[in-house]
Amino acid sequence: MKIFFNRIPVNKPWGGGNKTLLSLREQLEKRNHIVVFNLNHTDINLLFVFDPRTSSTGITYESILKYKKDNNIKIIQRVGDLGFHNKPHLTNLIKNTIPNADKVIFISEYAYKNTNNLCKVPKEYDIINLAPMKEFYKFRNYDININKPIKIITHHWSNNEKKGFETYKYIDNKLCSKELSFTYIGNIPKNFKFINTKYIKPINAERLIKEIPKYDMYITSSIEETGGNHVLEAMGCGLPIIYNNKGGGIINYCKGFGIGFNNNDDIKKCILTVAKNFSFYKKNTLGYNKTLEEDVIPKYVEIFES
Repeated sequence: MKIFFNRIPVNKPWGGGNKTLLSLREQLEKRNHIVVFNLNHTDINLLFVFDPRTSSTGITYESILKYKKDNNIKIIQRVGDLGFHNKPHLTNLIKNTIPNADKVIFISEYAYKNTNNLCKVPKEYDIINLAPMKEFYKFRNYDININKPIKIITHHWSNNEKKGFETYKYIDNKLCSKELSFTYIGNIPKNFKFINTKYIKPINAERLIKEIPKYDMYITSSIEETGGNHVLEAMGCGLPIIYNNKGGGIINYCKGFGIGFNNNDDIKKCILTVAKNFSFYKKNTLGYNKTLEEDVIPKYVEIFES
């Protein structure tokens, strides 16, 4: 089968969606399918819209829809971002493209419910939660004893304000002390500067899987996320999660593996609660064992082949 992807995966530090593309392409090709990234073929069997926005190759959604109609083949569309992080154009595209799909794959219950609020979702859909790559378990932290000072970490490749920088600035200014240290890995907004936080610029997965397990807890203040690979990577590394109760799909992923907070004033209390009951939260998190390669991608492949 020849399958068109409207996104080309890249081999560098990128978001969780890129990791899905890389693994999906690899597993499809292992099963003797052909993956192509342009529409200059007359024998494409399936169209996979990973993101409805115009791709880096200049292929528009309109051209994909025309190919579908001209060749009487099907579109599978993935909803991995609803544009709620200041991307109204993407939100509008989701609203106008989803009704044309033959099947939709949502990365969380939150993604499904909010898409359904925007437009009519086709009867054929699946909710397939994200999961971390298998390599994030390689150096997993199994220690049920907490460090002194408590060591907290987060990481984001996007510098969008909705990733929670107001909270990270609060931790940097108000909570960093002899009792608590905070590390941030990734990109930060322009003119944003940490004072008491250890800041590490974006690093590749090989370094990341060794760095995250060095800490006790993971915090994310990202809001209105459709999914959130960063928290899953932390769970794979064995860290309980402190998450924002406005996190959207993140709540779908993290419930049972940490504590949610409502505002910055709650954060210290949440940290201390996890610290006081660390073995409980740690053991719960160590019960998480999903992987992208074994629990997510095979479901995509099954859908494609069906």
